[in-house]
Amino acid sequence: MDNDLNKIKIIELTEYKIKSFPKDEIPVSIGIELYQKYRKQIDIEFPNYKTENQWQLKARGWVGYIPLNHQLAVKINPKVSIENIFVMLEYAYKLKSFTFIEGLMNCDSLQGFYNNLAYTVAQLTLNRVRQGLYRIYIPKTQHLNYVRGRLDILETIKQPWNVKLKSHYQEQTIDIEDNQILLWTLFIISRNSLCSEKVSTIIRKAYHTLQSLVTLKSFTPEDCFRINYNRLNQDYKLLHYLCRFF
Repeated sequence: MDNDLNKIKIIELTEYKIKSFPKDEIPVSIGIELYQKYRKQIDIEFPNYKTENQWQLKARGWVGYIPLNHQLAVKINPKVSIENIFVMLEYAYKLKSFTFIEGLMNCDSLQGFYNNLAYTVAQLTLNRVRQGLYRIYIPKTQHLNYVRGRLDILETIKQPWNVKLKSHYQEQTIDIEDNQILLWTLFIISRNSLCSEKVSTIIRKAYHTLQSLVTLKSFTPEDCFRINYNRLNQDYKLLHYLCRFF
């Protein structure tokens, strides 16, 4: 990943700050792409008399990394320090603190921020697996060789030759959205190269641990807010909020 980034020219912006670039530094085709695809994220002024024939770009409250092609990308830094962002997250989510292994990573860049959040999601997921994943009862109907739950008497009378009995019963499962959202998030994180090797190892461990227990399904950020919480899955709320970032 580092070698690839060295080959890519990075246009760096800071949230809410206007930055000018020489006319020949940004191809017109890239300017058009930014305007067409990313005008919600970036205000763009094409070179003209008012801008002294320079490009003017201003990030509109978004932070992140926008790869435009194999040679050029836009990196938008937050206006506050990465450390302050974690302080705000601690306050917003009522955390005691974000605790990281000393020497495992730094957090002086947007990539470091992503790295730390990914590590937090993986560790919290592994902790929950060790404690026991949240599970619910779901209704099932099946023809069995034995009686389980409530027997369907009417069908048994109508089909006395059928040796298998139709039963209605409740079955416990952990293959539910609460846990599937965690697996999908780990899958998304594992597909990119933004994490350090040490954090990627923890991500893969959490992913493979959960993969053997629940089904991989895709989710949207909005899905992370549709979960109903109770005393048994209340601790999932923070995890789902963090999943929304990814």
